[in-house]
Amino acid sequence: MKSRGAFTKCDNGTWMIDTQVKVDNEWKHFKKKGFATLSAAQSAFDTERELFIKKHSKHHEVMLFDDLLDKYREMRRVVVDESTLVCDQSVYNVYLLPYFSKKLIKDCLNRDAINEWYHNLVDTPKYSNNKKSKVITRMKDLLKFAYMHEYIDAPTYQSCDVCLYQVKYKKRPDTERVVWSKEEETDFFDAVDGDKHDYLMFRLFFTCSPRLGEFLGLTGDSFDYKKKKLTIKQQVKNVVGKGAVLTDKLKTHESYRTIVLDRELADMLNEYINTFSIKADDFIFHSGKNKKQPVSRNTFRRKLYHYCELAGVRKINPHASRHISACKLARVATSAELIEAAARRLGHSPEMFLNTYARHVDDEKENELLRRLDA
Repeated sequence: MKSRGAFTKCDNGTWMIDTQVKVDNEWKHFKKKGFATLSAAQSAFDTERELFIKKHSKHHEVMLFDDLLDKYREMRRVVVDESTLVCDQSVYNVYLLPYFSKKLIKDCLNRDAINEWYHNLVDTPKYSNNKKSKVITRMKDLLKFAYMHEYIDAPTYQSCDVCLYQVKYKKRPDTERVVWSKEEETDFFDAVDGDKHDYLMFRLFFTCSPRLGEFLGLTGDSFDYKKKKLTIKQQVKNVVGKGAVLTDKLKTHESYRTIVLDRELADMLNEYINTFSIKADDFIFHSGKNKKQPVSRNTFRRKLYHYCELAGVRKINPHASRHISACKLARVATSAELIEAAARRLGHSPEMFLNTYARHVDDEKENELLRRLDA
């Protein structure tokens, strides 16, 4: 073996880094084998040295919980949307920071501290079990982030993680999916017929069956009269502290789509846009005189429930319109091409369409079979 400063040639002809490195004011032996040539070892020296220092440094011993949380939030900002970040912030402010703020993470992220925090959380009756479970999930994710980025070691991570058990909570019971009959749908629109604005709004909504946020996010440039198409490219989301926010982030990749309108509905919508001078960036269905403000979810729901009562039909929520439309499409989508077209119209994958809606149609066929047997 021969040496050249920090580099040593091994008996097998490869080179290794073999030197002393100062870590937290202490000298440590730094060794790294397996470089084919001296130049390769020299090129990798700085990178390997930094990794060695990071791995053996006790930087977490002087790091505050607040600083760790800031780094975690930076990561979350890349992978989740704004509304989720706002919800996360409420978790930090209410459940984490009052307990851990201004403390070193070595004093926070240890078995005793995490165990005490956990029992304080689950024993507080004013917090719902649903909320407790969500907070625990966020804490477990934060611990994993701290371990993956080497702010805590594996034994610390494991000893903290085993203290955190999910709290059982009663999930909302499944509700019956109401699918209107053709007569109920006719009665509903007969009740709306006296108001041209509401008639167009609900006719467009039930025909296209978008998600409510997608529908409220329709603007003047979403409609192409020449092609008789409506483009779904954005949605309105309610963000805590900010109200209704327009965003171009939709639920899935399939959610970005165009929907073909029949000529009669396209003519009605075009006339409405021209009559009210809806510009490209104006909301098609807006709140009063302010065209830059979409009609609110509460207003839309209130109108829907009002006309349901007026028509004497079963009350449905806005999302049920997608189910009604999907079941109608499933009855006539008898080929792979039609199934794909139906799924695309709803902003679903064909697999999602078949698994969710086609089965419901099958149930209806079975019920019809039983009725014929009883006849």
